[in-house]
Amino acid sequence: MLCTDGSESVVEALPTNLYLNGLEGSSVIRTGELIWGHALVGTEDAQWNSGRKIDVVLGADLTYDSAGFPALISTFNELIGLNPEVKILITATVRNERTFKRFVETCSKRGLVVKMMEWEVPHPGKQMGPFYDGAVPIRICDIRREGEGG
Repeated sequence: MLCTDGSESVVEALPTNLYLNGLEGSSVIRTGELIWGHALVGTEDAQWNSGRKIDVVLGADLTYDSAGFPALISTFNELIGLNPEVKILITATVRNERTFKRFVETCSKRGLVVKMMEWEVPHPGKQMGPFYDGAVPIRICDIRREGEGG
C-alpha cells in the first residue's frame, strides 16, 4: 500500500498517522509525495512501487477547487495507463454543486466517466469514528475510462 499526499507537511505526518493507527513498522505500507499533474517518476522501471501494480486508488475531498481538476484528472489517466484495471474511488464533499458538476464534465472531456455510488448517512447514534451530520453532501464516485466495465 502506498499512502500519498501533495503537501510536504502531510507526507511528513503520515508516519505519525500510521503509528496512531497501530501500523508503524509495516512492511506493506509505504508513504510518499504525489503531486497531481506531475509525472509518476520511475514508472518505466519494473521495480517502481516495488514491482506491484496499483489496484485501488482512494481519495477524499479532492473536488473542492476547479483549478486543480486538470492536474488531478491527468494523474487519474496516468494511473489508468499504468494499470487499466485500477479502481479509482473518491469521496467528493459537495460544497458547491456547480464546482462538482464542473469536475464531472472535465472528467468526461478527458475520457473518464464518474459513476455515483449510492449510500446513506448513518443515523448519528449508529456512526462510529468521526461524526458526520450530512448537512454538506458527500458523493462516493467510481472513476474509470469511458467504455470500460462497471
